[in-house]
This record gives sequence, structure tokens and C-alpha cells, in this order.
Amino acid sequence: MSFPSEFLDEIRNRIALVDLISRRVKLKKRGREHEGLCPFHNEKTPSFTVSEAKGFFHCFGCGAHGDAIGWVMKIEGLSFPEAVEKLAGQAGLAIPERSPEQQEAARRRAGLLEVLEAAAQWFESELAGSGGAGARGYLERRGVRPETRAAFRLGFAPDRRGALRLGLNAKGVDDSQLAEAGLIKAVEGEGTPRGLLLQPADLPDHRSARPGHRLRRPGARRVQGQVPELARDAAVSQGAGALQPCPGAPGGA
Repeated sequence: MSFPSEFLDEIRNRIALVDLISRRVKLKKRGREHEGLCPFHNEKTPSFTVSEAKGFFHCFGCGAHGDAIGWVMKIEGLSFPEAVEKLAGQAGLAIPERSPEQQEAARRRAGLLEVLEAAAQWFESELAGSGGAGARGYLERRGVRPETRAAFRLGFAPDRRGALRLGLNAKGVDDSQLAEAGLIKAVEGEGTPRGLLLQPADLPDHRSARPGHRLRRPGARRVQGQVPELARDAAVSQGAGALQPCPGAPGGA
């Protein structure tokens, strides 16, 4: 289920993030931010910060990151629509009704996001497999630990023409779906970045909007990924958050 971006923004504006999180985490004010022990992993020294002004929480230990909606999803194990409905109730907002056209658009977006999530999982598996040994070595030399790699969902696009297409075709994703998601070019059936480390642009419900940061290996060709209109609409309607750089990794493109 998707929601108008204005509605999501109004929820974020009405919900005080520090008050929301302090119900579960003991926070102490440090300058303009608050900090405390992260509830998502065991730690003795606080690495969990909350910024009311910026509207997000972030853990420098495990990489957990999000806004008020993402917090409720993570801490209570709710889906994106469930978290939105819960916070809307707390904020005194009624869930907006959708027209048949909006319902159809939401259905298409849901299908698109499933394809993009499948692609993100495929990139992750390539990094973890034998073909990603060189990329993993590169990350290790840059100080990126395996747990950080997993937390930020880093993946690897192998330098094989059509590899993603073949991999997802085998999982039942056809070329028309890949093209609509912006993962291949509709005419050539290609266009996926190759030989690069990738980080997905994450949505508040933890689904991937599209391949995000290109974490380039030395000498790699810069690749400008396409962003289809439907993918942009999906990201906006779901309230996509900011891309997060991986600590210790080379600069993203």
C-alpha cells in the first residue's frame, strides 16, 4: 500500500522523534542531538543517535537508520503500511482514501519494488559468492567489516554482460519487468552496471528503490544508472530516505 508523500510528511512533522524513541531507549542530550544504547544490537558504549532537526535516527555501530516510520517498523516488527497507520492514529490523521487509479498505480509499484528487491538480493549474493572475492578483498582493505557490508546491503555487479538479466530471468522475472524497473534497457536488453560495488537506495519499508551508490573500484568506468518514472514515483510515494554511505568504503558516485 502506498501513501501520498504529503501525508507521510505530515506524519513526520507531527510526531516528535525524540519523544517516540525515548519510550524504548534512554536518551541523553548531546549538543543538538540525543544519544543512547542501540536497541538493535548489544553495545556498552552509546553509538545510537537521534536528530530531531534532521528527522532521523542512526546507529554508527550496526548501521540502523530511519525516520519515525522506520523506527516503528524496526522496533515493533510492523510492515510499512502498519507503521504508517499506527503513527497516523497517534498524530490524529485519517488515512487518505485512494481512487481506483491510485489503487492500480499502487499495485504496479508493488510489483516493481518486488523486482528491485530481487535484484538487490542478487547483487548481494554475487558479492558473497566466489565471483565477489576481489570486491570483498577491496572492502576489507578499506576497513569495511562483513557485518557492516551486510547492514548496508552492499552488492557486486560482476563484469559479465547480461549477468543480472540471466540471473533474474531464472527466478521468473521477465525482460519487460526488468526494463520497467530500469534494470536493463528495453531495446538492447542490457545496460546494467558491471564490475562495480553497489549499495541500494533503501525505502522505509526496507525494500530497494533501485541500485544506489556506485562504490567504484580503482579505474572503474563511471556508470550513470537510469531512473524510470515509475521507480521515481515509487520512491516518492513510499517516502524514500537518504542514501547512506558505507563507513570505510570508497566514495559513492
